[in-house]
Amino acid sequence: MRFCVGLLSFLAFVKFCYSQTYKITGKVYDNNTREPLIGATVFMLGSSIGTSTDTDGSFILDNLKKGTYTLVVTFLGYKSDTLKNFSVVSPSHYVEIYLTENNRTLKQVDIISERIQHSENSILQDMKRSETVSNGVSSELISKNQDKNTAEAIKRIPGITIQNEQFVVIRGLADRYNITYLNHSMAPSFENDKKSFAFDMLPTSMIERIMVYKTGNAEFPAEFSGGMVQVVTKKYVDSNFTQISISQKINELTTFHDFKTDKLYFSEYFGFTNRRNYSEKFPAVIHSQNGLIAAQMLPNTWKISSVMALPDPSLNITTGHKFKLYQKNLSNLFSLGYSSNHKTQYNSIINYNMYIPEVGHCDTIYRFNDQSYQFKSHIYAIHSMTLFLSNQHLVELKQLFSQGNSNTIIEREGINFEEGVLVKNYSFNYQERRLYHAQLHGEVGQDEKQKISWTTFFNSSFSNQPDYKRVRTVKDLYESELPIPYQVIIPPSASTLDAGRFFANLREYNLGGNIQFQKTFKNEKEQSLFGLKAGLGYDQKKRSFQARWISYKQYNTSTFDYNLLTLPIDELFEHENFNTRGLTLVEGTNPSDRYHAENQLFFGYVSSQWTVVKKIKVISGLRLEHNTISLYSRNYSNQPVEVFNPILTWHPYLNSIYQFDEKNLLRLAYFKSINRPEFRELAPFAYYDFSFNNVLIGNENLNHAIIHNIDFRWEYYSYPDMMMNVGVFYKYFLNPIEMYYVPGSGSGGTRNFTFKNAQNARNYGMETELRKSFSFTNIVFNKIDIIFNTAYIFSQVNLGETNGQKNTRMLMGQSPYILNLAMYLENTMKKWQLALLYNVVGKRIAMVGTYGTPDIYEMPRNMVDISLSKKINKVKLVCGINNLINAKIKLIQDSNEDNKINHKDDTVFEAATGRNFHFSFLFSF
Repeated sequence: MRFCVGLLSFLAFVKFCYSQTYKITGKVYDNNTREPLIGATVFMLGSSIGTSTDTDGSFILDNLKKGTYTLVVTFLGYKSDTLKNFSVVSPSHYVEIYLTENNRTLKQVDIISERIQHSENSILQDMKRSETVSNGVSSELISKNQDKNTAEAIKRIPGITIQNEQFVVIRGLADRYNITYLNHSMAPSFENDKKSFAFDMLPTSMIERIMVYKTGNAEFPAEFSGGMVQVVTKKYVDSNFTQISISQKINELTTFHDFKTDKLYFSEYFGFTNRRNYSEKFPAVIHSQNGLIAAQMLPNTWKISSVMALPDPSLNITTGHKFKLYQKNLSNLFSLGYSSNHKTQYNSIINYNMYIPEVGHCDTIYRFNDQSYQFKSHIYAIHSMTLFLSNQHLVELKQLFSQGNSNTIIEREGINFEEGVLVKNYSFNYQERRLYHAQLHGEVGQDEKQKISWTTFFNSSFSNQPDYKRVRTVKDLYESELPIPYQVIIPPSASTLDAGRFFANLREYNLGGNIQFQKTFKNEKEQSLFGLKAGLGYDQKKRSFQARWISYKQYNTSTFDYNLLTLPIDELFEHENFNTRGLTLVEGTNPSDRYHAENQLFFGYVSSQWTVVKKIKVISGLRLEHNTISLYSRNYSNQPVEVFNPILTWHPYLNSIYQFDEKNLLRLAYFKSINRPEFRELAPFAYYDFSFNNVLIGNENLNHAIIHNIDFRWEYYSYPDMMMNVGVFYKYFLNPIEMYYVPGSGSGGTRNFTFKNAQNARNYGMETELRKSFSFTNIVFNKIDIIFNTAYIFSQVNLGETNGQKNTRMLMGQSPYILNLAMYLENTMKKWQLALLYNVVGKRIAMVGTYGTPDIYEMPRNMVDISLSKKINKVKLVCGINNLINAKIKLIQDSNEDNKINHKDDTVFEAATGRNFHFSFLFSF
């Protein structure tokens, strides 16, 4: 493989150095207004060489031979222009063409046009024209990368990383400092503990573009500092079509190997659950009188069986149609998809006592080896309908339904040195997630002079975790060689660690709307002088969360049959063993295990844009937000926990742009943002994570954080061959919300965490991006695209008074560097492409610590992906490999707390995920 890549790169380099290529670039303008004409046709007379102008009126004709041509330019409603005897004698020519309107009287024709937004060129044009610092990725580039879901696609954008394969981190700032818009409204969250949108639930087949805005604007929500992600789904159909995509994925550690699972019901293969929750007849509260009855009512689902994991399928059907509805144009797009995924992962988990300087290492508390088996299924439906009432008026309805689940079995073996036992532990975790999102959006007046736009939306999300089971079994460490069976640990009272069953569900509803008015004043040459935007809106979110956990205990310690404890777990929890000589159920649920919360947001804003002098543009604005967050729960002692926090905040914005020339510009921006506590962070609920042996607890005394943000960036656009930008940013936080370790809590290596306001923090860094295209003739590849972007980020948070923690450290989840490199080698005539992708993220704090319990860092992971595609008529074939070098996930603690990771520090987690091989077929007709 290395030889092939090296050979191909060498050939491309030789051709680049020794061969001459010829091309014509240019722009097409209206002769009177000097405005660029979008969609004009440019072609060489008597040949098949031709193209259309983009959103900037620009075009390119490449792969030309040296010679003389006749260049023809046409546009509906304009007189054609012909350039005869156009000599191509040097590698690059630039020409500007001005078309004159055709004055002949025509019958009235309604022409409904929609600006192309799915191409890379449209992304670059929008970045250039944007009022803010922004980056983006188009569906055109996503299809080249062969990314299957939005989480994979978005990490290609500068300064962005993904945590847990689904949550976005921008400029080193964790998900709490970022927001996601799905089209024109806030995207809902699936998670109990986060506000972040789960990007892995949204397939790329329906994505038109993803834009990330890194500086604020008055029309944007004030609650972000890292960035605002806007995911735009496809909406416009220019011709009727149907696409069918079929994929298969093979993982080298999973596929065709034994795969452990409990009983899966038929509906669970499609993401739906209906038989894992306890019945309505199950006792609302378990006590000593009904414990045996309750135990008999729960099914015995502790049995683990082995199956062979088959290749994972993925199917998507997308169809688009154009209609006439009462003489109006209607565009309708619908997509239905299904995917499943088996994943086997081998994890090493280690925990340590305090570092001993005299011996230069830490004593080990435990050392576990986990075999994790996870099955996921996902079904989704996306609908987009756009009604063009006129060329200046449209209404669109967008709907998204997503249903998914995951079933994870963990078998843990190892040694607990602190307790002097060998362990065999088991975890059964099933989760179900459901989302419905509906949005109605309208625009009146689609030109720049005057427009009114409005949006209403409704979101409903549901997260269900039914019957999360955990059990531990042990035997004496010094009897490891003897044929003595492991014994199940049955606690004397309810426990989250031992023989426990946990049930939880979350329901959330979100609705709102907004309206915006904008008007642009131009001079007699149709040049923009002053622009005005103003808007109002409302957003309401309600959440209801409740959890319940119960565990088994001995019914009577004096009469208990201890032989039961050596049975396999699926035999131990048979109904026949729930009796006075065996087991019973005990309630562990406490008042803090449920909460109800609501957030109401009213906002209004006004912004202006004016051209100070010819090359300087200034955009300023002010946004007012009145936010009220309320929460009701109870603490462990059954005392009320009530939060009612109304806040009125104002947020100024200033974006200035200096345009050197057509290719170069400078941006300077400032905005003030806010970060409010989330429901989960305020609630007193405590959640135990079996995988990492951690507990997370909320804090109702949290306050909001204020962030001041400054950006400065230089951008260079040399259409269509090159784009480059270099920028720096600085952020200052007051009262940032951080995760704190709770000292003196937990046992057996369990670590407890909560949320608190730190005193202040700083985050600053540099980003750069380069996109470059090369064109060749008479070579294997006639086009090579290179995309490179990187970010270097630094941060420091001042924690103030802490119980044993260091006063300062880097922000949790912040990486010091991010690097993306992509190379696309194409043969446009033979319609095949080779894509090489590389991504790496610097070490970042995964878990904060305290004195004697060091911070834990997630180490860099070099990810290399490769894919090859070939189009044959209406069929596109794709094959590829993800994680080509089989990079492992590794967490290392800073054992000696010197803020460096080296041979003196200890690995606490290591996992191999294996390579993924994928094959897909895309049929279009």
